Formats: sequence, structure tokens, C-alpha cells
Amino acid sequence: MAWIESHQTLQRHPKTTRAALMLKISRVEMIGHLHCLWWWALDFSTPDGCLGRDISPEMLANAAEFPEKKAEIFLNALKNCGGHKKGFIEEIDGMLYLHNWNDYAGKLIEQRNLSTKQRSLGGKHRMEKLSPEERKLLSQQANNARWSSQLTSDDIPATVPNSTVPNTNKEINKENVTSDDARRLSELLKTLILQNNPIAKVPDDINKWAKDIDLMISKEKRPPDAIESVIHFSQSDNFWKGNILSANKLREKFDQLFVKMNTEFRTLKKDGGQNGTNQQNNKKLQSTAELVTANERFMREHGG
Repeated sequence: MAWIESHQTLQRHPKTTRAALMLKISRVEMIGHLHCLWWWALDFSTPDGCLGRDISPEMLANAAEFPEKKAEIFLNALKNCGGHKKGFIEEIDGMLYLHNWNDYAGKLIEQRNLSTKQRSLGGKHRMEKLSPEERKLLSQQANNARWSSQLTSDDIPATVPNSTVPNTNKEINKENVTSDDARRLSELLKTLILQNNPIAKVPDDINKWAKDIDLMISKEKRPPDAIESVIHFSQSDNFWKGNILSANKLREKFDQLFVKMNTEFRTLKKDGGQNGTNQQNNKKLQSTAELVTANERFMREHGG
């Protein structure tokens, strides 16, 4: 029976965040659907991650335990969640492939096939009938297939069997350590900017953005909930979405954004949606339930 280890970077990886936003589900749900798909692929994909030419979006959604009536949307999210890079799935010559599948699961499948071949040879000298390379692979399998991949930060090592023992030999670069909230909010800002403008110039590595937001939280005492609300507002407002294109600019204009956001929010609450012009101007604000909820919570806590 195969086992997989879920790598911690999957939780807040940009691909996971983008796919969840595109499907309008939580990251937790997205992670569950991805794991179901990967478990299915361990048994039914080729070593290079090919899902076949005939697999339909409905079959793919079924494998991932995602509603089949939204299968096309699901496949589109998996293919396009990589931004300027590859998503979880890519299409090559009309066939669907799990991106970089061979790097982290192909070896496991090859070892399974090799083990079947070794058993089929039979006899106590069956190891002698294998090539040196095949014997080496079997030896790796005997050691519980503890191998690791050389993936970049863009590639999620979703199924990487290893010893689960922390690597104490790695030196931690403290300058690059940022809080989970800062990285989450940086990814949110980047995702919303790209939704407004797919060719916007945003960094592949959001570490610098995360540092700016960390300073907002730790030094300037901005609550993460308030920052999240302001990010949503900045990317839904016709004026600000063309001006807030980095975490540094968000930090610089935070007070102005917060005042403007709360003014519009209070007006919207007061109108009760009766003013047609106001309703049109605040359409995106109205439709973003998460923003409204976060706004109400923040104003209650801070006497707004």
C-alpha cells in the first residue's frame, strides 16, 4: 500500500490559493480535492503523470471528489492556477498531465512495476536476472522508498515520501522568515491584482511583499483582518485598483484606503441598497461577503 506525505507548503502555496479563489471554495477544501486526485493518480496515471487523451472533465472531477456539474470550471482552475507558470495540470499534445508528476510520484510507480517484474522472474536467483539499475531501484524500495525531489518553489511537492524527521543541517535564513498572515495576505493581494490585470508586473517570490505586510502587523499594529479588508477594497475600487499594485504601496496608502473603505461601507449600510447609483458604485463591495463580515468585525472590535 502506497503512502504519501503532504508537504506543508501546499497549504499556502500560490497555486492552492488561486485555485481555491477561482472555484470559490476554501483552501482546506482545495487541499482535500487535490489529495483525492493524487491518490487516484497513484493507481491510474502513467509514471509521467499522463491522465490519457480520453479522460473527460467529469471523470477528473469524480476522481477528485469534486461536483461533476462544475467539472469544466474545476479543470480550468487546475490548468490556470499557476499564473504565468504551469498549474496543477497541463495539456500537452491534447492530453492532460499532472505537472511534474514524475519528479515525485513517477519513481514510486516505477518501483511498483519493477517489483512486479522481479516476482514474475521467480527462483532464488531472480535478483541475478535484473540489471544493476533495476537492483538499485529494488534496494531503494526495500528502504521504504525514502527519496526526495528537487522541486522549485513553484512546484508543490505534494507526495514526497521521506523520513518526516526535520532536517537539522539546514541553516535558516532569518531575514527570509515571515509570518503566515503576512504571506497569506501577500498572496491574496497578488491574486486579486492578477484577476484585475493578468499581465500586471507582480513578483514570483512574494517574500519582499510579505516583509512589508509583516511590518504593518508587528510595527504599525495593523490587525490582519483589517489589512485583508483593505486589500479586498483596494482591488474592487475603480480608482485604487490601478494604484495599489504592491504591498509597499498598500502600506503607504493604508490609512487613506481604510478611511475611504469605511466611509463607503457606512454609506452602503445606511442606504440599505436603496440608492441606485450608490448600489451600482458599490456592486463589488456588496457582493464580497467576506469583506463585509471582516469589516463589521473590525469596527466592533475597534469602536468603528
